[in-house]
Amino acid sequence: EDPQSAEENGDCQPSPFGYKEVRILGNSWDSTVFVAWILQILLTEILHVPVSIESKERGSNVDFYDVGSRMDYSSVDGEVISLENSYLHKDCRTLQTHNSQPENPYIPCAHLSPEIWSDGDGDRIHLVDQGAVEPFQEMGALGEQYWFIPK
Repeated sequence: EDPQSAEENGDCQPSPFGYKEVRILGNSWDSTVFVAWILQILLTEILHVPVSIESKERGSNVDFYDVGSRMDYSSVDGEVISLENSYLHKDCRTLQTHNSQPENPYIPCAHLSPEIWSDGDGDRIHLVDQGAVEPFQEMGALGEQYWFIPK
């Protein structure tokens, strides 16, 4: 998160589209983090849209531009609530003050999730019904789980 003075000091460029921030949800598996990084690089470097990656947990980081190159996977399941919070609050940065106080519970917030695994959870349908997200689409990848026992 850039300080308020970053733009004034010339440390960052304002978005020509007027975006203050787009927050992408980085879930706890490699494929979604890599897609989030690609989106972050394209939006930041080419379109000059400020982007951060939501990790769903205080103190964890999966941001591509993290100085320490950390890749902290969250143990929190916060996909649905992260998207719902962005619908309710619009600007995820408004939750930053609340989230910076250790005595407050962390409130995850993301505008985009590049990948959500469907597990029959009705909360996801609820987001579509209330207009918080676009209808979910299959992205061509199928996830399956099997026991593999070699002969």
